[in-house]
Amino acid sequence: MSGAWKRVTDFVFAKQPQETEFVPTEIERLPRRRPIISLHPARGDEIVLKWPRCFDDAEGIADYLKARRVVVINIRHLDEATARRILDFMSGVIYAIQGQLEEAGSGVYVLSPENVVITADTDGWDTARPSAGEPGEV
Repeated sequence: MSGAWKRVTDFVFAKQPQETEFVPTEIERLPRRRPIISLHPARGDEIVLKWPRCFDDAEGIADYLKARRVVVINIRHLDEATARRILDFMSGVIYAIQGQLEEAGSGVYVLSPENVVITADTDGWDTARPSAGEPGEV
């Protein structure tokens, strides 16, 4: 019976292993989550100019907007159907990021993320679109 008693006493009075601090290895590290709201200033000093050639270029433009950059697109050279598809897609992107889309001229649009506000000073100007060849055409 001494063997059983020894096992019980060893179990009850056993030394507790010292706790060591857990340090994960590179493989065990979890990726850090990005903050919900960025407290860093946006890259407001950069404006990206794009001349999309096809609808597939719209995804790259959306990536610039997601990176909080102002984008100016010129779609005058595109056929009407492709230009409409790109503009529709960009409108959805702008809505999703709570940005702003303004027409700067015929077929030229300024797209901005929510951290940039676009204002137009039209005091004293006729807000109607100029016809082709008139001064003020962009």
